[in-house]
Amino acid sequence: MQYTSRCLTGLSLLMAAACGSATLPQSKLIAAESEIKAAETVGAANNPQAALHLKLAREGLDSANALAKDNEEQKATLALLRSQKDAELAVALTEETAARDRAMRAQQRITELRTQ
Repeated sequence: MQYTSRCLTGLSLLMAAACGSATLPQSKLIAAESEIKAAETVGAANNPQAALHLKLAREGLDSANALAKDNEEQKATLALLRSQKDAELAVALTEETAARDRAMRAQQRITELRTQ
């Protein structure tokens, strides 16, 4: 009985290893998804440079999921990190453009006030 139990346990573990896929590190997955959401929220899709990096971030997330299914855990983790950094860059580019626009409007307002 004990032998049968061990065999069944061993067989279950073997099947799980053969059929299962690597899981993505949850903290890195959440970080990448959150940063992509942040990029979408600040309007990265409306900024050509930022939109490119947002697209790369989404593709990186898809790639990470595919790599995890293929048991390529290390590559999947790196794809998640790249995805997160692309999304962070999309946010930064969007915020930079917005700040530049505000500065330009402020400078124009100063010029208008000086000429009055």
